Amino acid sequence: MNNGFWRNAGFAVVGRGLSVGLGFVATPFIIGKVGVNGFGAWALLESIIAYFSLSDMGIGSSFTKHVAQFHATRDDKNVSRVVSAGLLFYVILSLFLVSGSLLLEGWVVGKFDFTTISLEDVHFIYMSLVVVMCIRMTSMPFWSVVTGALRYDTLNQAKMFAQLVHFAGLLAFLGFGYGLKGLAANAVIYAGLDIALAVTIAFRVAPRLSISFGRGIGETFAQLLRYGLAIQLVAISEIINNQIDKVFLGMFSGVSFVGMYEIGAKIANVTNSLAGVVLPILVPTISQLNAAGHEGEIRSLYIRGTKFIALIVVPVVFVVFFHADSLVRLWLGKEGFEAAGIAARLLTAGLGLYLIAGVGRLVSRGIGIPKYEMQAGVLISVLNLSLSYIMIRKWGLPGAVISSFFSLAVGSVYFVVRFNGQIHVPNSRMLRLFLMPAIFSALAVVPTVILAPSPADIDLLRGMTIRLQAFLYLSAVSGIGVAIYFCCLFIASFTDEYGELRAYIRKRNQ
Repeated sequence: MNNGFWRNAGFAVVGRGLSVGLGFVATPFIIGKVGVNGFGAWALLESIIAYFSLSDMGIGSSFTKHVAQFHATRDDKNVSRVVSAGLLFYVILSLFLVSGSLLLEGWVVGKFDFTTISLEDVHFIYMSLVVVMCIRMTSMPFWSVVTGALRYDTLNQAKMFAQLVHFAGLLAFLGFGYGLKGLAANAVIYAGLDIALAVTIAFRVAPRLSISFGRGIGETFAQLLRYGLAIQLVAISEIINNQIDKVFLGMFSGVSFVGMYEIGAKIANVTNSLAGVVLPILVPTISQLNAAGHEGEIRSLYIRGTKFIALIVVPVVFVVFFHADSLVRLWLGKEGFEAAGIAARLLTAGLGLYLIAGVGRLVSRGIGIPKYEMQAGVLISVLNLSLSYIMIRKWGLPGAVISSFFSLAVGSVYFVVRFNGQIHVPNSRMLRLFLMPAIFSALAVVPTVILAPSPADIDLLRGMTIRLQAFLYLSAVSGIGVAIYFCCLFIASFTDEYGELRAYIRKRNQ
């Protein structure tokens, strides 16, 4: 491998850290400029447009695996065919999507109550987000060249630059009073910059890359389609789980509840994403190991990778579950967002379980056996779609997050059990990798909740601003919790294998 795993992971974490930091500042700024209703309308329109991306039939999930496989054998001709086939497909698909979106706009938008914002703004945002989606899909074949070559350092440097430009544009558009239209225009500019960087970097990483629509492209497209269709149900599952709650809330409860849900979802995504940011590196890594026939190393990477993710994710889930209200106050600096705290609790727990199972899902993609991920995706989709429809109509936002948590939990357990049988890993061993951090996290977090359930229970913090209260309170409970957690890990000798994992990856990179 040309680049070290830890170098790639390091850049991924730094890149994600920058994204989290910018998002921490941006979201309260956006809400302050457009209000909760405007923020909810934006999130709802994003959710609606996200369903249009399913029209790619899973092609987008095929690029990285195939490029990594051909890159490992230095097959530049087939790498070029993969990129060319993807580019041609997405250009044609984009034309259909833009035309279809214009025709369907009245019917789609008419299903929701957007009376809090103007119809002109709704139209502009709707079409802008369609254009953004098309541009991003078209850039995917080029970014696959970078990820397939394991150049995540270059990828994340480019993404960090683009994020800074996007953030600056957001401050400018909203600062000068352009509101939701400004958000939409900035998103289009960001997407344009993203594809420009993708094309430029792809040709630098692969100097022999060429775009040609001649012989062999049809066969390459068929190969991409076969693999993509096999895991398309997974993409449907992820879209449903990420977006259907907001769609149903918009239909039955109103855009303000969508805004509250989106705030909680952002907390859940941020708290889990720093651990999950290194997971995409697994697909090209496993693809190369699989091409070389190293089954034992793949199994070892699956077990140790799951342990590593569980060690980080489980305590984070406990902290958010018990201290979500304080996190919301710290972030927004206001009271009155208790509904967002409810959403953050259960969404973080559900996504945490899904993330821990994510190591196995990406390993299954890397070895070309995505059937159990597909089956789990169908299960999650059916459960979440049916439960959300029933529970949101009856209980509103609490029903939305309960249905998401239950669906993710059931689907994740199903996948892990079935995939363990496929690669001959005992379920008891994987269960221990989850239960031990869960027990240690409970021992670490619960005492802080018993001693001081909220900042209001601490006399020293009374009279301070909401944000300062939340910051000092979370700093104190986190410090105590981390100390207890690591003491438990040390006493139980639960981290011995991490030295072996580090040595193993270094050995692979030599």
